[in-house]
Amino acid sequence: MIQTQVSLSENTDALLASFALRQGKKKEEIIVEAVEAFVHPQLTREEILAMRRQARGMWKDRSDLPDFDALRRSSGEAQFRS
Repeated sequence: MIQTQVSLSENTDALLASFALRQGKKKEEIIVEAVEAFVHPQLTREEILAMRRQARGMWKDRSDLPDFDALRRSSGEAQFRS
């Protein structure tokens, strides 16, 4: 693993130390996990589009959901009554 130096504000360092203590990890481990979580899942436009296409219509034939149009109408009426 390559080492690098990172500068943090005192407040951020204190928050990081507190978070690491609660997780039972070293600050360095938390930083590595955060950077990897930020860098690795960057998806290409094609991957995002493929996921959107896969999800399209997933709510279409659901019978267990409320009538959202009716909910929106009743919510809008409540706003005008106030």
